[in-house]
Amino acid sequence: MINQKLDFLKNTKFILIVFFVLGLFYRILFIHSIRLDYDEGLFLVIGLVNRNEGLLEGIITNFPNSYGIPLDHPPLVPLFYSLLYSFFPFSYITGRLANVILSSFSIILIYFIVREIWDYKTGLVAAFIVTIDPTLVMGIWMTMDALTNLVFCISCFITIKAIKSNDIKWHLIAGISFGVCMLTKWTLVFLPISYVAYYLYYSIMINKNNPLESIRNVIISASIAFSIFLPWFIWMGVSGVFPRIFFLAGYLTRLTNPLNNTFQTWRYSPFILFIAIFSFMYYFLNHKETRLPLLYSLLVIYPLFLLFPRYYDYATILYLFIILGAKSTTDLFDQAFSFFIKIRQSIFNLDNLQVDFHILLSTTIIILLVGVNNGIIVQEVIFEKDQTIQQTVQYIKGNWSENTTIISSPQFAALLIPHPWISNYHGKLGSNYILIYTPIDEYTPNIIEGVKKGFITENDTTYLFIRDTEINDVTIFQIALNQT
Repeated sequence: MINQKLDFLKNTKFILIVFFVLGLFYRILFIHSIRLDYDEGLFLVIGLVNRNEGLLEGIITNFPNSYGIPLDHPPLVPLFYSLLYSFFPFSYITGRLANVILSSFSIILIYFIVREIWDYKTGLVAAFIVTIDPTLVMGIWMTMDALTNLVFCISCFITIKAIKSNDIKWHLIAGISFGVCMLTKWTLVFLPISYVAYYLYYSIMINKNNPLESIRNVIISASIAFSIFLPWFIWMGVSGVFPRIFFLAGYLTRLTNPLNNTFQTWRYSPFILFIAIFSFMYYFLNHKETRLPLLYSLLVIYPLFLLFPRYYDYATILYLFIILGAKSTTDLFDQAFSFFIKIRQSIFNLDNLQVDFHILLSTTIIILLVGVNNGIIVQEVIFEKDQTIQQTVQYIKGNWSENTTIISSPQFAALLIPHPWISNYHGKLGSNYILIYTPIDEYTPNIIEGVKKGFITENDTTYLFIRDTEINDVTIFQIALNQT
């Protein structure tokens, strides 16, 4: 139970500003320090192509046909980056700065969500966790996460308003917001069923006097949401010679190593892992009405986490853990502040300091969790740099002219523009080509074979792969016409 120990938090606006600034600071630290991700390069290229060829043409025609598996990237995020680069400089720094702002605003949104459920003190505790959680801090990568998380938080807030008011207008808006959210990231594909399950359960629980109206409102809202995102997912899933929806089945193989996947899932979010475990026990023991959704979460939602052990695949779901665990976590913070208040009151007479076990344990837990979270951020910023891509780009710009065609994956190509670039080799090579080859690149078999043998023969013409240089795990090959 929250008492007077957190009364200093009454200056809510000031505390929120502090969290927002702290969140900006943490996120800005990552702008230059982490490697360029594959998706970042992809969105850079998409943004440039769509800016030059037109947004509508790029999203409807070029994007599904030219950039690999289109189900990976529903249209809202490519549209966002296309618009961004229509007005701002073409650089991955621009995209990351935009995501710093979007990700930081999620701190404010989570406060309003949790305040709507409980109170302002609990909202501030939730906002603090979002501020310092490394997974969410690293959401500034120029991928889908910052925009997805922001839209997801907006959708959560509107859905909570709809449940509490049971007003059909709020339910309509909730359906629209969730439908839009689903157009940001394909790994949300497992979320709608859980969303509707929670939505329906709490609508009936809170509006017990009129359950039929609640059911009707949720059905209408969910129908709107599905009508917005489902056509895109169906189109992307069945397009192509082989239905691309089946590539999702590949993730099922990750269930064969659940311990490793669990580690990968939580390695950057120990605070939220503790919140999840602690809150599960807290609610299950003390609130009978929560036991059904808690068991659903344990049996349905958490196993899906094992399918997506990479933190950027599941970051959106972490907000649910923060929202659901905010109340119980606030009790821990309350106990911790009790300890510091007692120290302040006994500063000149520590012999009389009396602290019970629960206060001391809560204080220790909070200090350890905050310290570990900040330690992870420092480690990633200082010790986990991977500048291979930047070094490779710098080498090529210093040694190869701009009319050299680059065969590479998107994260290199995006930084090498205006070099001509192709993501893979299809057809006839020229004599002014180079190949950027890494072990993880999924090139066509003839290129892989060419790298191994040192040559490719196409249309009675042989091209040599001449090793130019190696940069960490990257090998650069010059492709030359065999004159012999």
